Amino acid sequence: MIETNMEAVVERHMGFMGDAYQMYLFRNSLNLALNKIHVVQDITMTEVEIGQVRPAPSIMLSQNGAVRLMDSLWAAGVRPSASTLMSSDEKQTYNMLVSAKDAHISDLRAIVMNRLALEMP
Repeated sequence: MIETNMEAVVERHMGFMGDAYQMYLFRNSLNLALNKIHVVQDITMTEVEIGQVRPAPSIMLSQNGAVRLMDSLWAAGVRPSASTLMSSDEKQTYNMLVSAKDAHISDLRAIVMNRLALEMP
């Protein structure tokens, strides 16, 4: 059975070996009488042959659930990469702007160092 009332919450976990993100999946209906919620504990990987009919999805989120997942990822510090948001023309323009900005910063740094009679590092 496919659940459509699933929720996902992501939390950032800062560890010794680097940051990781923990995801919690749960059904968004509370059983207030028992003071309990339903939480997904295990997800298993299954091997399928290439070309085989696609199996049912592991989790299906509602539109609101997907938005809350994105909000949760954003709150945890996850941002989309620029390359996924731009067309090739926009990427080229973006790269040109970044290069111009970098050159401008270098020029400003040289001006400040010159004014303060400091050597460039």
